Amino acid sequence: MTIINNRLILRAMLFAASCYGLDAHADAPLPEYKVKAAIVYKVAKFVNWPADSFNSRNSPIILCIAGTDPFGEFINDIGGQTVQGRPIVIERVADADLLDRDCHILFVASDSDGLRILSTSGNRPMLTVGDTAGFAMAGGILGLQIEDNRVKFEVNLQVARDSRLGISASLLQLARIVESPE
Repeated sequence: MTIINNRLILRAMLFAASCYGLDAHADAPLPEYKVKAAIVYKVAKFVNWPADSFNSRNSPIILCIAGTDPFGEFINDIGGQTVQGRPIVIERVADADLLDRDCHILFVASDSDGLRILSTSGNRPMLTVGDTAGFAMAGGILGLQIEDNRVKFEVNLQVARDSRLGISASLLQLARIVESPE
């Protein structure tokens, strides 16, 4: 019963969030990055990090943004929210500082050096998210793309496994699974 409810909730949430071109008043679309911030938050609820990626049971989930923050004020709405009993903390970081950070979620902005960041992140238990074309195929875990006025996402399941992240089957059913070229 819980699995079915989670699937229905996730589908409804993603459908509602992905319909960013539609508004309750139908005259003003929701801003793209407000929708993407909501999706990052909701997706985090369907990801399991290994216990050793946190300093303690109360440690927060740290969401780092590399490059120029495209979310603006919208990302602040999820700061302080909880996922799996852990508060989310937002940190904006320079690309060069990422190796010294313990990010659990890393959004790679389009103006950052995404390929270098992905190659240096190794197999750290970090959900890498980006919205540049081919992000997941290039070694990111979650790629967000706009198609037909909806935010759709790709998941690179092998990179997630290599990073020791568990991704719910409910989420995977809604994603397009991609692989990095060998």
